Amino acid sequence: MGLLHFNQTTNQLFHCNGVTWKPWAPTDQGQHRRRLDINKLKCPNNNKEFALELRNRFSALGSLDDSTNEDPDINTKWETIKTTNIESATKALGYREKSNKEWLTSGTCQKIEQRKQLKAKMLNTKSLRLQKQAQEAYENKDKEVRKSARSDKRAFVEMLACKAEWAAARGEMTVIYKITKQLCGKKTSQSAPVKDKGWNNLLIENEQVAR
Repeated sequence: MGLLHFNQTTNQLFHCNGVTWKPWAPTDQGQHRRRLDINKLKCPNNNKEFALELRNRFSALGSLDDSTNEDPDINTKWETIKTTNIESATKALGYREKSNKEWLTSGTCQKIEQRKQLKAKMLNTKSLRLQKQAQEAYENKDKEVRKSARSDKRAFVEMLACKAEWAAARGEMTVIYKITKQLCGKKTSQSAPVKDKGWNNLLIENEQVAR
């Protein structure tokens, strides 16, 4: 399985032979596709868990290929790589929930994970004294999470504002429209690229309107 370019970073975990793919979870026809929660890769523990799961699966596939002495075609290899990545991510990361916030940084995600652990400890402690200590620790961590999340959202909105300003200067109204919907909490539709007569993508809004 020499086709996989593996790197333990969020942007490169799903990058193979120069092709970056979005990890869609397979569903029955007519149903909405479920997205894998790749935002969890911001958390080092989840990142390591996914990397270990992926490495183990590809190691097993490599041993299987050596034992069969068969050389599958490129399409078969690609399907194997894609399926292995999706299965590994499904097991290690799970699916993205509607309430997930993409603007949370890795630091905030770690605080959220620590808060979950403190809550579990608080609920499982039988001693009243230890339970009170655990509750205080949980409340302090909850304040940290809320403060960190507010800071993350503020930075995210400022980033979108800069992006919208840059798009306005270039006359890219489609980008501004999508950013506005994103700030309002509405989903943005994935429209097909507009092409010229030579089948080249038109990136400037004025060119798209003229086409």
